[in-house]
Amino acid sequence: MRARVSGYALLARNTAANLGGRLASIALALLVSTVLFRRLGAVDYGIWSLLVAVAGYSMLFDFGLGAAVERRVAAQAVDADTRGISTTLSTALTSVLSLLAIVQMGVTAWLLWRNDGRWPAEPLEQGLLLLPAGMAMTASGLVVGSGLSGIQRMAVLHVWRVLGLTLGSVLALIVVFTGVERMDALLLAYCSGGAATALLQWRALRVLTPGLRFRPRIDRIAAIELFRFGGVLQIATMVPPLAEYGFRVLLGARFGLEFSGIYDLAARAAIVLRSLAGALFTAMVPFGVQVFAKQGSEGLTQLVRVAVKQTALFVLPASALLWSQSDALVSLWLGEGVAAEHVGVGFRILLVAHALGALSVPMAMLGRAMGRPAFEAVVTAASFLAALVASYLAAGWPVAFGLLWGVPAAGGFVLWRQLGRALDVRFRSGRDLALIGLLTAVSFAGAEVGGYLSGARGLSSSLVAIGASGAAWFVALAVAAFLLGIVDPADWRALRRGTGPATG
Repeated sequence: MRARVSGYALLARNTAANLGGRLASIALALLVSTVLFRRLGAVDYGIWSLLVAVAGYSMLFDFGLGAAVERRVAAQAVDADTRGISTTLSTALTSVLSLLAIVQMGVTAWLLWRNDGRWPAEPLEQGLLLLPAGMAMTASGLVVGSGLSGIQRMAVLHVWRVLGLTLGSVLALIVVFTGVERMDALLLAYCSGGAATALLQWRALRVLTPGLRFRPRIDRIAAIELFRFGGVLQIATMVPPLAEYGFRVLLGARFGLEFSGIYDLAARAAIVLRSLAGALFTAMVPFGVQVFAKQGSEGLTQLVRVAVKQTALFVLPASALLWSQSDALVSLWLGEGVAAEHVGVGFRILLVAHALGALSVPMAMLGRAMGRPAFEAVVTAASFLAALVASYLAAGWPVAFGLLWGVPAAGGFVLWRQLGRALDVRFRSGRDLALIGLLTAVSFAGAEVGGYLSGARGLSSSLVAIGASGAAWFVALAVAAFLLGIVDPADWRALRRGTGPATG
């Protein structure tokens, strides 16, 4: 039997699994949304997307339960506490299913009363009637999946999650292609993938954790710990989207409604790199619990340095390339015109803000791992409140764009300092960030030179020009990384051994 991967090799593997799972989910969601939009039409698709967003148990409705289960299971896995893991998962599942069963009964009674005892005929009411059941199915998959991530089996988690999502997607497409366009049937078919995911993941958990049992009851101590941790963490996860909603309203009131749309497009493009880096961030929480149990504060110091270095190596040079080619990319995406120019300006501003903000996220994840979500919640809430006020007072919309995410990025470094003191985690990323900053500048210059040479040679195609700039960027990046010694071969050998890069 093959030995289980451990140490930093495990963190790398889990990061890759998270990234693969995200990309597969995005591809499936894009496929289903495209087909359903064409079959249902704009109005019914709008109803469908709203129902699925809620049934998908998004961050605004999960009460921090997934993160709380993940952290508690990770701590119990370190002690090989199978009974404790059973109690955690049983409490979480029983709590959420009981709550949603009560909601389902209330929604059913209300809608049947509104329709004189008959099944609703309106598409929105049809979907609402089965919405709590859909939420229960997807929530079950979330809770059980958090158990798998807690024991750091991300690959298993995403294999079954993607299979479940595929099943739900196929069933929804079968329903719509047979001519059935009822929202209740579509929602039930799609969300059944969540139920299948939960069952498949539970089976995998039982194999990986012998002795695991589900007992349909709520343990008082476990429930208090889960909802106390999750409730505080929910503040940190709710504030950014709520602040964005408020910012869109502010933009429309101050600068015109068109700028709300410009922000939406610019934000969707600029967040991509930070979202991809999130594959590492989510893997850090259970890994951080394990590292602290085995190596204490010194291990956490090394973990933060490794995570910040890898984040910076990915986000900063890639942001430099996108900045360099932003005009060409936006032109290919949206065409020419004043609106497209505004989107390009907003994209560049948000790209920088997100790149800087991503550097402090590893420390925030460490705070979650150590059961200190209050620091993150307070700093996040204060930063976005200050950002909204500053944006309202901004002289122009570009300044407002920058302040919305620039202020929280600065707040992230305050959080880094405060958590570092609380957890006795020392700052060792200064040299790494300085070298990667220089590397980013060199790679940006390479991309600009590549763009200039392609223009001088009369390459009219935007794709060809972007390709030339990308090639020059890569060459400059590789040469500079080698000359600056940023990528040390000894680090890769240590990673393969599972010991992690040296902290010198």
